[in-house]
Amino acid sequence: MICYIFFRCYQLRFPQPGPSGLFHGGFMRSKFLSAVLGLGLLGGSFLAVVPAHAAEHCIKAAPSGAMECYNNNFDSAGGAAPMATSPAARDAAISATAVKYGLGSPLGPVRTGLKEGGAYRQYQRGFVVYSPATGAQVSRGAIRTAYAKLGYEKGRFGYPVSGEFKSGVAFDNTTYQQYQGGWITWASPLGAHAISGAIGARWKAGQGKYRGFNAAQTDEMVGLKDGGAGQHFDGGTIYWSPKTGARAVYGPIASIWLQDGRDRSKLGYPVTEQYATPNGGTAQGFQNGVIVYTDRSISILSGAIGKKYFSVGGYTSGLGYPKDLRETTGLRAGGASQSFEKGAIVWSSMTGAQVSKGAIRTAWLNSGAQDGSLGYPTTDEFTTSDGRTMQGFQGGRISWTAATGAEILPGTPHTNM
Repeated sequence: MICYIFFRCYQLRFPQPGPSGLFHGGFMRSKFLSAVLGLGLLGGSFLAVVPAHAAEHCIKAAPSGAMECYNNNFDSAGGAAPMATSPAARDAAISATAVKYGLGSPLGPVRTGLKEGGAYRQYQRGFVVYSPATGAQVSRGAIRTAYAKLGYEKGRFGYPVSGEFKSGVAFDNTTYQQYQGGWITWASPLGAHAISGAIGARWKAGQGKYRGFNAAQTDEMVGLKDGGAGQHFDGGTIYWSPKTGARAVYGPIASIWLQDGRDRSKLGYPVTEQYATPNGGTAQGFQNGVIVYTDRSISILSGAIGKKYFSVGGYTSGLGYPKDLRETTGLRAGGASQSFEKGAIVWSSMTGAQVSKGAIRTAWLNSGAQDGSLGYPTTDEFTTSDGRTMQGFQGGRISWTAATGAEILPGTPHTNM
């Protein structure tokens, strides 16, 4: 149990690894399970004004003495119910919110005349902004400064629909606030940044889970390839394009994709989220390939070699996982190859992509590989009618049996007939 002043106690439960076996962001994130006990600081009239925020709990944080609010359920954060529009009800809601967040004494009267019947009041340590549709919400500090840049209630974010709150997840020091048009987060030293649209929807889908990206590191980046956009968060990045939607990219896979040129790389935008592969791997699909990560290697699979790999069984094939970061190019006649745990795939424009493995591969390599008399493989391995394992090459064949081992049979280019 962890207790703050006023004896507000939280019980922590550590999450289990997800399908990838990784704890996102390098930290094990724990969640507050039990609700904070009733504060006993505010009267029943306040609780009646904002019943939709029953999941939100405020405490006086030590040593600063500032009021901090917590909500461990993002789905309830923006649940303020429409309110009566009488001046008395409005003013009572504004005053109650100011007390809840410890804003101090008012510096002037309630100001009306805002969009859609809205109003605000300034206090010593911030503002309270009100509309009949969203209730009375705190507006202060760096988050308010970011809100101002968006045009306050007249801008695309409209009115705030939640107060400022923290998630109650261990190691997450982010402050969140939801608006009609999105979210604004603040964390030191990242500052305050707006999150909205399809990227905001994907970000929101991860909240309340240990894989949530939490604070935004940047504003949304627009003007990317094919009309795309992206935004960096403290645990990864979310990229969006009209053709692919919004997908999260993080961890070792993100590092390789960013190094390769991100949206302008040959891989293009992500088209899947990260997913588990057999034997403890993690992969993510992109428009033109896949990045796969294990505790032994990280690799890009793309083009004809990538297609061949998945056509013969991929991760569960006899080749195992890829060993090289990417395919080796610049071979004879413009060929390429990529090594795997139990062999390779070799490609040329004349012969296509073929699997190369085992004793036949060893014999081929010893003969000079594609630079030798055999040239590139023209077939995968196949079994002949008399039980031999054989593979065709531009300059002949290699035959293998348990009794004879691998034998090179030079001659006419061979197919698996």
